Amino acid sequence: MFTKSSQLAEKWIASTQGAEEGETTIETAMWVQRLSLDIIAEVGLGVNLDCVKDDSNKIHQTYMEMFGVLLKKQNPLLTFLGICIPKLQPYIPTDMFMTLRRCKATVYDFGMKLIDEKRRLLAKQEKCRHRDFLTLFLKANCHPDVPQDQRMSDEELLDIVNTLLSGGSETTALAITWTLHYLSLHPEVQERLREELCTVQTYSPSQVCGDDEILALFESIDSLPYLDAVIKESLRLSPSIHSTIRVAMVDDEIPLSESMVMRDGRVENVLRVKQGQWIHLPLEAVNIDKTIWGDDAWEFKPERWEALPKEVSRLPGAYSHMLSFSAGPRVCIGMRFAHMEMKIVLHQLISCLKFKPKARIIKGTLTFSKPYVEEDWKNGRPSSLPLDVSRYLPDEAACI
Repeated sequence: MFTKSSQLAEKWIASTQGAEEGETTIETAMWVQRLSLDIIAEVGLGVNLDCVKDDSNKIHQTYMEMFGVLLKKQNPLLTFLGICIPKLQPYIPTDMFMTLRRCKATVYDFGMKLIDEKRRLLAKQEKCRHRDFLTLFLKANCHPDVPQDQRMSDEELLDIVNTLLSGGSETTALAITWTLHYLSLHPEVQERLREELCTVQTYSPSQVCGDDEILALFESIDSLPYLDAVIKESLRLSPSIHSTIRVAMVDDEIPLSESMVMRDGRVENVLRVKQGQWIHLPLEAVNIDKTIWGDDAWEFKPERWEALPKEVSRLPGAYSHMLSFSAGPRVCIGMRFAHMEMKIVLHQLISCLKFKPKARIIKGTLTFSKPYVEEDWKNGRPSSLPLDVSRYLPDEAACI
């Protein structure tokens, strides 16, 4: 994670060198997405995709195509039908479902070859030192204590590969990208954060560090209070997934914070749901509700985390009373990993680089909440976050 983050910082620094007045425009969203895919592939699967250095990797291109089609406007009726009845998707001739089937086949072919390779490696070595998630899954899956009927099938293992690559890259990349956006709009916050970050030396690829040294470096970064506040505030305003859906498994009653007048005029303090009904959870709306967070709920203010309103403590979110990672037994399993990645990447970038806005950015919320140049959104062009970037060179730089 440190090595990949350092590689991206070096690339951006190199882009500023030789530029007029040492400042250049960088499409940060695309680069951060490549970085995040590199990180989850290395940590989750034990493979080096090297997307930061070369974007021609087949898996990278596949996910770019997959995420791209998810952000296109689709036939709402056919899309809804395919989501409700997944078995019908192969027979729905829309661009989205056809692209998803093709991309899934590419990822599963890659995943099966990787699984077979790791199985051969595990069979040859009594003690395998690989510690990526997939290797750990495979080791646990073939443990003698696990009954045959409880072991994961190849299809389930392939689903893990796909989940790690898709869920572990795009959402975290968006979280980092939105943070860069907010910092570019608030130079005073960016400067205060940089002052704090520069108290901890950045990682350099030339360093030879053992596990203890890497852990000590992360603990130093993890203990920085303003960095923590900036990340929380960014995740509050722009969670990568703006909403989600849950299905009621039984008839139930959902308690309401305020009484609600029903269509027939009845006043209810609970919302009754029936088994099988879909429940839409507006994660972002709860995160920016002024009745909970105060009149400045729509503003980017990391300082709010020094003294939160009392109403916030009533929220059920798994992460600092927010729903950015959902809540309950189906909370995002990568929450802590994403938080770690955000801190390491932002420490590496903000310590050495300065960011300014280049264009008016709006939020496009389809499958994900993505930044768009306003004119691009109107004309159906892809998501992007161009920023003017320059090198930060203090008197005593803590940078690479």
